[in-house]
Amino acid sequence: MTENPFEASSATPPNDAATSPIRFKTKLFRVFLGVAIGFVLLGFFLPVTRRAPEAARRMQCSNNVKQILLAMHNYESRYGELPPACTVDMNGNPLHSWRTLLLPYLEQDDLYAKIDLSKAWNDPIHNEVRLTEVSIFRCPAAKLSQGFTTYMTVVAPNSCLRSGLGRKLRDVVDGSMDTVLVFESDSANAIPWMSPQDGDLKLFLATNAKQKQTHQRGRHAGFVDGHVEFLTSDTSDETLRSIVTIDQNDDARRESFP
Repeated sequence: MTENPFEASSATPPNDAATSPIRFKTKLFRVFLGVAIGFVLLGFFLPVTRRAPEAARRMQCSNNVKQILLAMHNYESRYGELPPACTVDMNGNPLHSWRTLLLPYLEQDDLYAKIDLSKAWNDPIHNEVRLTEVSIFRCPAAKLSQGFTTYMTVVAPNSCLRSGLGRKLRDVVDGSMDTVLVFESDSANAIPWMSPQDGDLKLFLATNAKQKQTHQRGRHAGFVDGHVEFLTSDTSDETLRSIVTIDQNDDARRESFP
């Protein structure tokens, strides 16, 4: 009789026990391969994730400086000149910083209303205000005590701001896009934001490669025309000197900053 083609085969089925070691090894290899790829990808992306917070802090700091510059220009639009580096009493004693004078232009009218401009910034009447955090005056990357800031101006005979006196924009004959108005210091030299204290040329020149920076490789500077640049730590002293003076007709070639 012809063999029935639909009849179950009489061949011996494969032994699962014999093939299971091969299947197990294959699965194990795939697991190890997946783990290895995971570690490779983690190593690739980890530096990026570490850089991301610093990039965000640097961007926020740059925005802070831009807001300060905008407030400076709004002050100038109202009074016809930039604010003095600090106000002074009849005897020439410092009273209040330019940062205090800018409060109404930084949406801080309520805080400004609590300040008695006829009394010094460190008078007991200002104790509460002095410890109030003004976010725009605080770099997110800086390690600061309460009420401190790293945003300053350079106070020198030929700088934009001077004690007790305002400055006309027309006085900046070196060019508004080439003259620093506000700069960022390092955390070690931070000052109370309300203090009529600022940086000088020595401090501005000192925040270079020889000194630890708040940000990696440099710090921000805001220019008279309203733009912000990141000054790298290797910026030459010659260039730094040229960008803080208003009327020196500097011969130094201006470097390009990223």
